[in-house]
Amino acid sequence: MASAVRSWPLRVFGIYAAGWFLFLRVGDMAGIVTRQQAMGAMNGTIFMIVAFAIYLSVSVTNIKKEHIFNAICIGAILQSVLGFIQAFNFYPVIWFVGKITNIDNPLAGAITGSLGNPNFLGAYLAISLPFFFRKKWIWLVILPVYHLLTLHSSGAAVAALAVIVVYFKQWKVLIAAAIVGILFLVIFEDASVIKNPRWDFWWTTIQKICASPRTFIVGYGPGYPTGYNFPIHNEWLELWFNYGAVSIFMAALYIKNIYRGDKILLAAFAAFIVNSLANYGWHLAPTGFLILIVLGLLEKEKHGGLSNICRHYHGSPAGS
Repeated sequence: MASAVRSWPLRVFGIYAAGWFLFLRVGDMAGIVTRQQAMGAMNGTIFMIVAFAIYLSVSVTNIKKEHIFNAICIGAILQSVLGFIQAFNFYPVIWFVGKITNIDNPLAGAITGSLGNPNFLGAYLAISLPFFFRKKWIWLVILPVYHLLTLHSSGAAVAALAVIVVYFKQWKVLIAAAIVGILFLVIFEDASVIKNPRWDFWWTTIQKICASPRTFIVGYGPGYPTGYNFPIHNEWLELWFNYGAVSIFMAALYIKNIYRGDKILLAAFAAFIVNSLANYGWHLAPTGFLILIVLGLLEKEKHGGLSNICRHYHGSPAGS
C-alpha cells in the first residue's frame, strides 16, 4: 500500500516502516529480538496498515470534497451538541446503559463529547474548525468555538489559533491570535502548563531516544513500549522514539511538499500538527480518522483522483 502513495516522503516512510516490521519478525524467528517486541511491532504495523488503507481510499474517492467537508461539520456539530448536553451532567449513553445494568459514571462533570476526555474533544473540534469557514456553515462555527474557549484545553486552543493564522495568512490576524493565545494561557492555563506531568514524560522519552546513535537515528522499532501504559501526549516524540530521526526527516519533507492550494485542508492539517505536540489524537479513532481524511484529500487535490492513477499506469487514450 505504501508503494501506491503518490507523496514520495510518505511512500518512503511506509516502506521503511514495513522494513522495520520485517526485520523484527525475522529477528524473532532467529532469536535475536524478543517475542514481546515482535508482537508489539505487529500491533503497531496493523495500525499503520489500516491508516494507509483509509488514506488511499480517500485519495481516490469520487465523492466531492464539499460533501466530505459537510460531513465533517455535521460530525463536529454532533460532538458539540453532545457536549452541551453533558454540561447539564446528563450523559445519554451512560444513562441508556444504566437502564439495563448498574453502571458508574466516570465522566461526571466533564464535557467530553463521545471522545471520553475534554482534551480529545477539543482536538477534534480544532481540526474540524476550518471546515465551518464556508458560506453556508459559518454561522454554526459558534458551536465548536464555544467549546474551544471553555474546555480549558491549551493544546486544542493553540491548535485552533494555528487554524486561524494559516487560514487567513495576515499579520494582523497573526498578532491578534498570539495576543489571545497568551491571554488564554495566563488567565486559565498558567499553573497547569508549568506543572503538567507531560514535561516529565517528554524528558524521559528524549533521554531514551538519545541513549545511543542507533536509537536516535532509527528508533526502537514499531510498537516498542515507551515505558508508560499510555501514549506520552506528543505524537512527534513517539514517532521519533519508534522510528527514529529518519521518520522525523520524512515527516518534515512531507510537510514541506504538502499541497497548499486548499486553505481549509491546509488549516486543518496545521491544527493536527500543532495539537500533536501536546496530545495523541493519532491514537484515537475519531481524530485519527478525521486527519486521515484531511491527508487523503490533500493528496487527491495535488495529484488527482482514481482517473489520474489509471492514466498514469495505462497511458492516455489514443488520440487524446
